[in-house]
Amino acid sequence: MVKNPVDLRRERSRCVLGNRYRAELIRALSASGDRGVCLSELALANATTASVYHAPVTALIGLDLVVKLPKTPGDRRQLYARAGDAALWRTLGHVVERLNGYPPGSGKSLEGGLMPPGGRAAHRGARG
Repeated sequence: MVKNPVDLRRERSRCVLGNRYRAELIRALSASGDRGVCLSELALANATTASVYHAPVTALIGLDLVVKLPKTPGDRRQLYARAGDAALWRTLGHVVERLNGYPPGSGKSLEGGLMPPGGRAAHRGARG
């Protein structure tokens, strides 16, 4: 069964980064510069709800990689900005971009490492 590109991207994020939405958040933060990211706007852009980003942003805040920006008077939005080493954020941005560009059907499984020719069935047969 072929997954749609969004589901495939989120599954990769779950397998590699531990959360289905962490890659989307990292990508937005790495591209945001000093502007910050509004979780509601990110959710709208990705056809989901802002609540899915709360756990990943909280984890990044706990690692001192993200800060909550002070609210601007008259603006209800809460913005989050990247913190720490700019080179780290460039690297994280590149990792997420490469992860998103990883070709489907390449014979590789993110959970199981390299798959032998013939896929999972050949892999199971080799063990048994």
